[in-house]
Amino acid sequence: MTRILRGALLTSAAFMSLAPLTPALAQQAAGSNAPAANQDVVAEVIVTATRSARRLQDVPMSVDVASGETLQKLNLTDVKDVQQLSPGLALTNTGGRNNTATLRGIAFDPDQGTSPAVDFYFNEVPSDAQSMFTAMYDLEQIEVLRGPQGALRGRTAPAGAITLRTRRADLDRVTGYVQAMGTDRDAVNLQGAVSVPLIPGKLALRASLLSDRNELNQVTNVTRGDHSYSKTKSGRISLAFAPTDNFRADLTYQDLNARNLQYMQVIGAGAQPSLFEPARSGPAADRYDRIAVTDGQRLYKNRTKILTLSAEWDLGEHTLSFVGGHQNTKLDQRGDNDTANTVPGLVLGQIAISPVKNDTGELRLASKGRQFWNYSVTVFANKGSGDTRVLQGSPVFFANAAPATPFPYSYGLYLPIDLDLTVGGKTKTLAVAASSSFQFTEKLRLEVAARYAKIDSEQYSTQTVTSAGLPAFFIPGFKDGPTNTIDPKLGNRTRKPLTGGASLTYEFNSDVTAYASYGRSYRDGTAAVGAPPVTSLILTRPERSDAIELGIKTQMFDRRLTFNADVFHQKFDGFLGR
Repeated sequence: MTRILRGALLTSAAFMSLAPLTPALAQQAAGSNAPAANQDVVAEVIVTATRSARRLQDVPMSVDVASGETLQKLNLTDVKDVQQLSPGLALTNTGGRNNTATLRGIAFDPDQGTSPAVDFYFNEVPSDAQSMFTAMYDLEQIEVLRGPQGALRGRTAPAGAITLRTRRADLDRVTGYVQAMGTDRDAVNLQGAVSVPLIPGKLALRASLLSDRNELNQVTNVTRGDHSYSKTKSGRISLAFAPTDNFRADLTYQDLNARNLQYMQVIGAGAQPSLFEPARSGPAADRYDRIAVTDGQRLYKNRTKILTLSAEWDLGEHTLSFVGGHQNTKLDQRGDNDTANTVPGLVLGQIAISPVKNDTGELRLASKGRQFWNYSVTVFANKGSGDTRVLQGSPVFFANAAPATPFPYSYGLYLPIDLDLTVGGKTKTLAVAASSSFQFTEKLRLEVAARYAKIDSEQYSTQTVTSAGLPAFFIPGFKDGPTNTIDPKLGNRTRKPLTGGASLTYEFNSDVTAYASYGRSYRDGTAAVGAPPVTSLILTRPERSDAIELGIKTQMFDRRLTFNADVFHQKFDGFLGR
């Protein structure tokens, strides 16, 4: 049994000069982009971390917030830049495809075949880091939620969640913006939006566009004579519909096309193919040279279409809300695995194509305005599927046959072997969640939540290995496969986890709040994919984690100075890693 213990003390302070890092959204109508009436007052921060609009000060968890206005003021145009505003959050991308979010030291490898440690939500619809790690534009707010997410949102994650909410159409006014930025390192970001009431107070349309170009990791390929770059183009259309005073629906469609050429930097004296060949495959380089030497490109393309729908119906003592969405993504990566150019002239190619589809629907009924007891009931459904096909050259060089071989790498003598691997998966999740909050006194509040889910998952993998052989050396060609490398008994699973949490909040006054919270998370295991048929397959056990957090939140001098501190302890049973 694998057990991992984690404990930490986190303290953060936003001083007077940093007050804009926690943005102002309070006292504005939802979807309005109007600035606060008095620019000298730092407005109250309103968040939806608990699936309801509440003061950041009252939320019993550690949350970092940035509004669209803050992102514009700080010239942040890439989702990965959000880590600058959230201590302990690391958003990385070293190879163009493997986007990773690490929070509170809990890491994740996208290739391990499990759900992420930090989940992403786009307009409250579950998404993924591969689609979200792009240039960002026309956002209303980003929230980084720390700790297990197991009850209030659609999916469970052990480390936290990052929610991105786009600006909605304004039903009453014509609004918009245009922004252009450039750097002396050939980066250009152009974006803008306009919102127009079609029927004032009832129907409005908002359209926004983005064009972004930069040089990513600033690495130049001296072998090919080009350099890393990123090009992103995206458009978004949002429609707001409010036929009555107690109903509003927002429909958003976004089309994104990103193209990244990201070379991997090398450091050293240059690869020497053999003792018999003193020539180097590239110039000597240190870490400041920022060069690559591969013969082939490392190109990554992302085409993502996302449609989201949110609706809210005020029933008086209750609110009925719906959130749903459809995501269609195609990821295409082509690379050269001979990073050090060990064999000049040979492209050790790999092609990985991943179409992903994801459909989500959530219906939530919540009470409001009750003095002592408020509650909510949620039904959540999610269906995801995607097949990844990998075509990879895996030659066996004669130089590897024996230490004293007379054929060094530079001779280019190898047995060509090609791998054709298809890895697929389907997941269906149906969950029911309920929460209750009890306001014992004006200062003391208890909140509890639970989520019961049924998760049906299917994994499959087929593998084909072929070789043209080497007739000159009397080595015949061969073909092995296609072979199913996952036993259906391992690949087809049904899990029924129970997750949730509880929190106790005490408000000393409007500026000082203390809380204690508990959360349980769950991640399903996975079957090994792409393993040779002769290898025993491994089915990892599900992961469960329990976390306890104690925190205090303060704000002073009309919210110009905030000080938050929390201590947490999280224990994992069956931690999932690759």
